[in-house]
Amino acid sequence: MATLLVWTLTLLLVFPSAFGQQSLPECSQLLLNTENSHQSGVWRAKLNLPVKKSVTRWMATVKFSRPINEFINSLASSTANNNQTFVLRAFPSSKRLKADSVLNLQFEATYTGPPSTLSIESIIFDGSLVCNAKSDAAMVTQIKVSNSSLSTGRRRLKYEYATVMHNSILFYEAQRSGVLPSNNRISWRKNSCVNDKGNNNEDLSGGYYTTGRTLKFTFPTAAAMTILAWGIINHEEGYKRVGELNSAKDALKWGIAYLEKCHTKPEELYVLVGDVQKEGQDWWGRPEDINFPRPAYAVNTSNPGSEVAAETAAAFAASSIVFADDFATRSRLRNRAKQLYQFAKNYRGDYHEAVKQVINYYKSWSHYQDELVWAALWLYRATGQEIYLTEAKTMYASFKLTARKLGEFSWDEKTLGVRILLASLTAEQVYVNEAKSVCDELTKKSEYRNSQGFFHIRGQPVGGIRYAANVAFACFELGEVLIGELDLPSNPYLKFALQQVNLILGDTGRSFMVGFGHNYPKRILHYGGSCPNIPQECGFKEKNAPGPNPQVVVGALVGGPDEIGNYNDSRDNYSQNDVGIDYNAGFQSLVAALISLHCHNKLPTEAYITNAN
Repeated sequence: MATLLVWTLTLLLVFPSAFGQQSLPECSQLLLNTENSHQSGVWRAKLNLPVKKSVTRWMATVKFSRPINEFINSLASSTANNNQTFVLRAFPSSKRLKADSVLNLQFEATYTGPPSTLSIESIIFDGSLVCNAKSDAAMVTQIKVSNSSLSTGRRRLKYEYATVMHNSILFYEAQRSGVLPSNNRISWRKNSCVNDKGNNNEDLSGGYYTTGRTLKFTFPTAAAMTILAWGIINHEEGYKRVGELNSAKDALKWGIAYLEKCHTKPEELYVLVGDVQKEGQDWWGRPEDINFPRPAYAVNTSNPGSEVAAETAAAFAASSIVFADDFATRSRLRNRAKQLYQFAKNYRGDYHEAVKQVINYYKSWSHYQDELVWAALWLYRATGQEIYLTEAKTMYASFKLTARKLGEFSWDEKTLGVRILLASLTAEQVYVNEAKSVCDELTKKSEYRNSQGFFHIRGQPVGGIRYAANVAFACFELGEVLIGELDLPSNPYLKFALQQVNLILGDTGRSFMVGFGHNYPKRILHYGGSCPNIPQECGFKEKNAPGPNPQVVVGALVGGPDEIGNYNDSRDNYSQNDVGIDYNAGFQSLVAALISLHCHNKLPTEAYITNAN
């Protein structure tokens, strides 16, 4: 994954004279992209470290010519000796390095004093000195191996994942608020709510309408962006294979840019824009037609909201990994993440107590403890700074999250994600076991199934498919961790994840993704989608019309069938026929993973059409 702070392992053919036993290169020869990299006391550069043998638990020691203030990367945790020598230890979740390859390590070092006197004196990698300060060795020559697609033989996918991915991203574009970009691909969408303001006239335009209505809620938006970022980080290849990586990053960027606007002060965050009574009950129409005031509500030190602040911190931290090639963006998002995390930690409280307007929509039923740990872990993954892991583990224990009964992974409940990240980032058996016990239960027990095989939370009437998709994605991610930790031949949750995707796309006899497959939903609860083209009027008459929506909201996932498999395609059926940006986040991330597995011939037969030619 070619981004800073994320795995970027490129196989290289390395000439033996460069990394041979007889001579060592100068450490400067292992640096790439160092021109103009010193700016305002920050040195940003990229190291290419030779890997002689296959290894997972690698360690590296980097010695600078003089002490520095901070050394940041996210391939490894780091400890300092007098701030001049730094010991890096690979995260337990790190991928195995192949023999005769190169580890690409981008870093950021902050310092005081002249840059001309700062250099790397030596690097020890996996027990061997790989460079030193002085050497007559020749420059390292590198030749990239082609990243051609792997053949999948003559098998045909049961559902065309490339189209599914394309459609899901189009759904995010249909949900955009504010001034639309010049490359807007949704012809029936125009600029809307461009005058959204905070209480001190802050610009709160942009972002996404959270559901089929026109309200903008920060908590589920941030949760969706965190999950989208997680999927891009871990499954960038899947996006690349179908040519959707840039579009996926644009979708993430659109949401993150709005969350940045909402973060108006270090200890202030806007959590809702819109009139919940009017827009939720008393009015129906296009967002483009809104000409009435839209109030905005914030949490702050007097009225805290720990879960929404911490989730937004997690979204910023995770996105800083995705956009890390843009150093200014990475640094800005990381700093925002740190500020919001400290705000959430220092001023604790449930945000629905501060902003009562969210109670009937996105009240945090699981409270804020899971989000605090979640944010700390994403900050650790983004920065590699041990303090965040230490705090995460301490809070996880003090909040007694180990004893929490889990039946979901959602915009509200992050504890399963917390356990998966702890297992991934520490490889400690206690966290591996705790995460595995949840996924074993959720993916295997019949009590978590409806009559069609969908994962379904008993007694949860609203948006069943989003819970199915998010649990499938989360447990798939755990399965990838277990492959390395338990030396498993394959992901133990892959078939469950694939089953849920297949059910969503058509295995029940109908598709639950709008615009895709057989008998997809035609009357979803979507204000703009129910309206004819501008400038025709739109109101409750159109909402109550018996026919299909005039606009097809391509890629939207609906709530789907209930516990006994019933489904009613009606605009009045908010529990089964509403849509939301958090519905698609885990689903899209999982599809990216399936695309990658397909390209490597690692999908089970259930993914393919039987006897396809």
